[in-house]
Amino acid sequence: MQQTLGQTLETGPVLLVLFASPAPLARLRQLAGELPQPGDAGLQLIAVGLRAEAPPNGAQAGPFVVGVSSEVIDVLALFRTPDDGGETEFLVDRAGNVRARWTANLPGGLARPTILLAYGERVARITTAAPSHSSHAH
Repeated sequence: MQQTLGQTLETGPVLLVLFASPAPLARLRQLAGELPQPGDAGLQLIAVGLRAEAPPNGAQAGPFVVGVSSEVIDVLALFRTPDDGGETEFLVDRAGNVRARWTANLPGGLARPTILLAYGERVARITTAAPSHSSHAH
């Protein structure tokens, strides 16, 4: 069963990995080995390739690599910079707010999984306001 980002965020924070081709298989394997598995509690991993091609084979990259429409790719690409080193990672809270951002070209590179887990735990404790359903009229 495929979930939307919103559905995944209901269970807690997400590390959203945006990557250019080719897929950063070594990094994805590292994250898969140290972050919670899909369905487990904790920081969830979703990776999106920002090319219209099919995502890498799940056996190679993992079940967290998802395919998205070209429209979604266009929107997500707005959050990257041309000099990000081919990968940008975002820590997203349950409300969909970006709490942290890393790029492959940063000094020191991308955050270690232990750092990501610690940040994920902190972000999971942030309370989010319930959506307002009151209407606004003039």
